[in-house]
Amino acid sequence: MKPRTNIIGRRALRLRLMIYTIEIAASLFLASGRGTAQGLPETVRGEAQIYDGVTFDVIQDGGRYRNGTRIRLEAVDSCELRQKARLANVDWPCGAVATAWLTSRTLVKQVECRPTRVVGGGYRAQC
Repeated sequence: MKPRTNIIGRRALRLRLMIYTIEIAASLFLASGRGTAQGLPETVRGEAQIYDGVTFDVIQDGGRYRNGTRIRLEAVDSCELRQKARLANVDWPCGAVATAWLTSRTLVKQVECRPTRVVGGGYRAQC
C-alpha cells in the first residue's frame, strides 16, 4: 500500500501550480491594459445631489447644469430610500437614515470621485 501523504502531496502540488498559473494569467491580463478602466474620467468633482445612501449625482459648475454625473459608491451597500429594517421588534427607516447620513456628509461640500467602471448611465466610483 502506498503512503497517503504522497497522494496528498501531489494534490497540493497540482493546486499550487493551478493557482500560480491563474496569478500569472491575471497579471498578464492587467499588464495588457485590458483589465484597467479605459475611457473613464480620472476624477469627477462637484456638489452631490443625493438620491439614496449610495447613489448621487455630481453637479458641476454650481448647479448651472441640472443633469449631473450619476455616481454609485463602489463596494458600499445600503438600504434603498423607502426600505425599512426591524430592530428589537421595531421598524425603523434605514433607507431614510442612510440617505440623511450621506446628505449630512456631503452638504455644502465638493465631492471628488474616481470612477472604477461604467454602470447604466453613470459610474461606480470611490469617493
